[in-house]
Amino acid sequence: MNIKRLIDWAKLLFTPFALLCLSYYGWQSKEILTSLLVDAQLDRLILSTILWISLHYFGPLFTFIIFKSSHLSLNYKKIVLIHTLRLPAKYLPGGIWHSVARATDYRNIGFSTRYIGTYLLLENMVTAFVTLALGGFIVSQLPENGQAWFIKPLILTISSIASTAIILLPWLFGRYIFPSPKALPKPTYFFSIICLIVYWLLAATAFVSFLSAFKSLGLSVSNIQTGGIYIFSWGVGFISLFAPQGIGVAEFISGQLLNTDINKSSFIALLASFRFVVFIGDLLAWLIAIIISEFSSSHQ
Repeated sequence: MNIKRLIDWAKLLFTPFALLCLSYYGWQSKEILTSLLVDAQLDRLILSTILWISLHYFGPLFTFIIFKSSHLSLNYKKIVLIHTLRLPAKYLPGGIWHSVARATDYRNIGFSTRYIGTYLLLENMVTAFVTLALGGFIVSQLPENGQAWFIKPLILTISSIASTAIILLPWLFGRYIFPSPKALPKPTYFFSIICLIVYWLLAATAFVSFLSAFKSLGLSVSNIQTGGIYIFSWGVGFISLFAPQGIGVAEFISGQLLNTDINKSSFIALLASFRFVVFIGDLLAWLIAIIISEFSSSHQ
């Protein structure tokens, strides 16, 4: 059995297992969670959702910058619409279908299959490295809080390796992967990295806003540290090939790094409920994109 088949089977088995565990935690902690939800500050939850919606109109800036550096004529509005109109594919089993759907749209526009594959490889590698580098650096500054002695050095090492990889990627892609060494100029690339960092800071702010809605949690770390933990946990979930969208993995990592006044299983279940905010944000961004697309079509 080859590695790809093993990964496919792991994804197939892990997703229902993770959902089952999260559901069990939620049922076991239903009284605590109900109490938290009843007292939740609605304005913080709405802000979290709005911030998540905004990500879908800021994130494609990375794509726009990379495409423009390769002299591909695709305007920002079109890139945003491709990204947002294909959001439902994100929720298909497997965790890859949003990228596949976007790739199909780029191919229909006329981009070569080779370039699309190269771009998606770059996008996924940069996403992994930025989240692990940025989140890992913030998490490595956390107080010990009873964790094993090797946790902080391990996270700092991961952050350092990811940071080095970010620096080396333009050379790697320009020399071995992109059709032309000039297809990924360093100034353009590092500007796109800055945009991606801002994107993840916005995503972290949405997560912090979500948790801040529950005043009785008693988080023992600052908002910056909480955001860093979210970014790092998301990155670990992202590179966990057996866990589509990092489900279960990201919540477990966050639950271990964040200390609260409620028990771990209840807290992990609460962290999983942030995915509902993400879903609502994705849904609203998709509906807005449909309206924009229909409006644009009717005025052409």
